[in-house]
Formats: sequence, C-alpha cells, structure tokens
Amino acid sequence: MEQLKNEERTPRWDTRKDLNTLKHSLENTFEIFQSTLNSSEVKVWIAPKIPLRLRMIRLFPDWVPKSEEEMKKYLTYVKVPIYTAEWKKEKKTIWIHKKLKNEVIAAFEELANKKMAVNPERVSSVLWRKKRGKDEQSAHSYWGSIDINSKVNWWIHRWNDEKSPYYINKEFADIMIKHGFYRWWNWSDARKDPMHFSYTNE
Repeated sequence: MEQLKNEERTPRWDTRKDLNTLKHSLENTFEIFQSTLNSSEVKVWIAPKIPLRLRMIRLFPDWVPKSEEEMKKYLTYVKVPIYTAEWKKEKKTIWIHKKLKNEVIAAFEELANKKMAVNPERVSSVLWRKKRGKDEQSAHSYWGSIDINSKVNWWIHRWNDEKSPYYINKEFADIMIKHGFYRWWNWSDARKDPMHFSYTNE
C-alpha cells in the first residue's frame, strides 16, 4: 500500500510536451536578451520581461549620456488616448525614450480602454535634472520615467485625495506595471512616490 502511495505521488512526465515547453521557454529567453542588445523596438510582451539590471543596457547599449544634448538623439514622442475625469476621450502627447514608444502606447491604450482617468495637465516625463536632494541624475533625465496625475498622487501623502477620479488605485498601477514600468510605492514611506512610474526602477 505504501509503495502504491509513493507511485501515485511520482509525477508522470509527457516527454515530448515537456521538451516543447522547455524549447519555447528557451526561445523566449533568447529573444528577450537579443532584443535587449540589438533592437530599437521590441514586441510589447518582451519589454517587461527584460531583467532590471539589463534595462539601462537596452536603452543605452554604448554609453549612458552625460548631458541633455547627448540625450536628444534618443528622444521621441507618442500620442496616446486618455480618458479625463469628465470621461472625455482625448489624445495626449508624451515625450519618451524612443525604445519605450511601444510600451507607453500599449499601457495608455489599456488605461483608456478601462476608462482609468488621466489628467492631461498632470502627465510629465522628460526633464534633465538631478534627483531630489542628491547629486545624481533623475530617471526623468534618461526619458524612461513618467509622472501621472501628480496633483493627487504626491510623495507628500497627506496632500493626496483618494476620492479624486485621478487618484491612482491598484488597478491603474497594475496596468503600468504589466507593461514594464515599476512604481515607487512598495518602498519605505520616506521614498514612496505614487505618481512615478519608471522603466529602470529609478
């Protein structure tokens, strides 16, 4: 009886199926790393899967720019659909790193499809500046970050209005995260910045 129980617990492998699954997984992994190094645009599903430590390499395969002038060649803009708090559908122009164009479009299209409100006056991305209180460049300098609905999603939390249609709830944040943008929220209270979504987690 004990032997039968052990046999029942033994996994039954379908060799062909398992090898195909492994092959598919390896092909996906290879495509992810190949895209990291070689492609200016990648399939939307790939970008969020690129490991964090390789994301700056994807954006800047040769070197990280040291000035705003050097950054200009990486800049582009996209026009994305948004829904305002008045439930009006509009187009918003967002400046971003050219390699993140597809990710930004896909993220905002999903937000619009689910009618997540975006304030067109409170979306910002490109700004060559230092981090607050530090002598190093902000992620906004490298055009891989977006601040959304800033007026009611401040890092000074007592200013935030959770009843506002522009308040970023979990469903909103999960859409951005799904498309590869980390959110500065699951950090210590001192560092939370709920408006801020960054491809490089900076």
